[in-house]
Amino acid sequence: MSRFCYSQQEGGKTNIFAFRKRAFIPQTSKYTGQLCYGLEFEPLDKRADFLPVFLLFLHIIAEHYPEFEVYEDADQRENTIANLTGGMDVAQYLSGEMELEELLQMWDKQQQRFDKRVDSLRIYR
Repeated sequence: MSRFCYSQQEGGKTNIFAFRKRAFIPQTSKYTGQLCYGLEFEPLDKRADFLPVFLLFLHIIAEHYPEFEVYEDADQRENTIANLTGGMDVAQYLSGEMELEELLQMWDKQQQRFDKRVDSLRIYR
């Protein structure tokens, strides 16, 4: 099976991922029971941060393929980006209303607030 690699420099470290073509048959969705093809993402370093690479990949798809639908309203579809990611942030990024770095910084701040809030509840530090 062929694969290609992607390398990304971020904050002084290099994230390296391999991408492979995969065939699969979905058990749910509008393609249930049909043979479909997609990409499998494989980090080549277990410390690599996959999220920015995946978000960039989604953004490229959204830009180049008009049939890629980003439903911003949860009433439009059951599995909207908002439902899958817990908010409208990714939909705003994919529609060009927000930059990737801005999204990642916002999530980092949310994570810091959460960590501070639950710090006293942690068993292991």
